[in-house]
Amino acid sequence: MTGENPFAAISHLIGKNRRRYGGYIIHVGVVMIFIGIVASSIFKVEVQKSLQVGQSLEIAGYTLRYDGIEVDDGPHVAITRAKVAVLEDGEPLGEVTPEKRFYKKPQQPTTEVSIRSTLGADLYVVLGSYEPKTKLAVFQAYLNPMIAWMWIGGVVLALGTVVCMWPTPSERLATREVTVPAGSRTSSG
Repeated sequence: MTGENPFAAISHLIGKNRRRYGGYIIHVGVVMIFIGIVASSIFKVEVQKSLQVGQSLEIAGYTLRYDGIEVDDGPHVAITRAKVAVLEDGEPLGEVTPEKRFYKKPQQPTTEVSIRSTLGADLYVVLGSYEPKTKLAVFQAYLNPMIAWMWIGGVVLALGTVVCMWPTPSERLATREVTVPAGSRTSSG
């Protein structure tokens, strides 16, 4: 209404009552986190399948094609890494590389999950097991929708907190004015 830039108008509006609008922003962040938690819990999809090289599995519109295994046997760790192509409607989106690692000194195996994150969903691919003789691999795939919205909601919540805590010009001026009692002054010399 005043003819100013929309961003400047929002800034001036929030500046007039930082606590109120910061609280609104915090509530939006909490709602985003809540929606992300509910969606990722209710709409989560899990698939487990044994595959030979060249075979695929389907999960919620994605096709995961097992393209092979790479083995890297170093002095401290042996790594078995699966190469899995990710496709959507036949179009390649990239590759994920879940791993099995075996640390030689503590004699400890670990599993490294490969994650493909988007705003819509996170795709987790796990190499469950691998048989070197037959090249048969067991994969577990998980699709968790709206995980990114929980992180974005956290950022929005933090932004709202900053807006609430940011001092007004009068509060900044009050902290600058430091009064020293007359009896506490010392003179040098």
